[in-house]
Amino acid sequence: MHKLIEDTLLYIAEEYGPGEQLLVSGALCSYFSGPQVKREEKRLPPPVAMQEKPPVVRVEAPAEPPKPLVPPPAPRHELRSLVARLAPHWKLRDSPPDDSLAREIATAWKEKLKGAEVALLSFDERELSFYTDLAKAIHTRLKKASVVDAGRLETEKRWGAFFRANSLTLLLCPSQAIGKYPQLTGYYLQKPSTAETFLNNTPALLLSAASVYQQDVASKRALWNTLCTRLSS
Repeated sequence: MHKLIEDTLLYIAEEYGPGEQLLVSGALCSYFSGPQVKREEKRLPPPVAMQEKPPVVRVEAPAEPPKPLVPPPAPRHELRSLVARLAPHWKLRDSPPDDSLAREIATAWKEKLKGAEVALLSFDERELSFYTDLAKAIHTRLKKASVVDAGRLETEKRWGAFFRANSLTLLLCPSQAIGKYPQLTGYYLQKPSTAETFLNNTPALLLSAASVYQQDVASKRALWNTLCTRLSS
């Protein structure tokens, strides 16, 4: 810039002598004669990356209210003494009561014999065919009969459910089963005066081994006559 001004002044000095006047426009004269006004430079905004980011305000979650303190449970002996004092007629147990009877009653329907009035208790598979044939004869000529898997009832301890679910006229049971199977034996009853036998209040007829009736025709006929007498009424 200074070099340009010096060259300009040198040019004027060479072209115009001392005392000569140079005609210029009023605007140009006022520009050079007036006070120099310093122009303000416009500043561009800084790049986006350099701009100051607004402060981040972190909002903290409200603190959870303190949980109420739960008093520890009272010792068992204190509860027992309290119940004994307030309700002396209550009976307290140290362990939960046995619910096996309730479960037996609730599931007794599974042992229901549909329409049967006579049940034949079979413990041995080798005698199953004899009991099946005898049940068919009773069902056809006398009363509705059904063969029962007595071994399962004994193993699963389901005799109580069986007796609750069925109202039978007669039970046919092998005589050797009484005493051999403790679960069934617990329901056995014999009246000394009449020698009648029962299984849980149901009249029971104790049978010999199946082989006896299969090999002895007289024993088979006597058994059938007994069944006719007891089931004809």
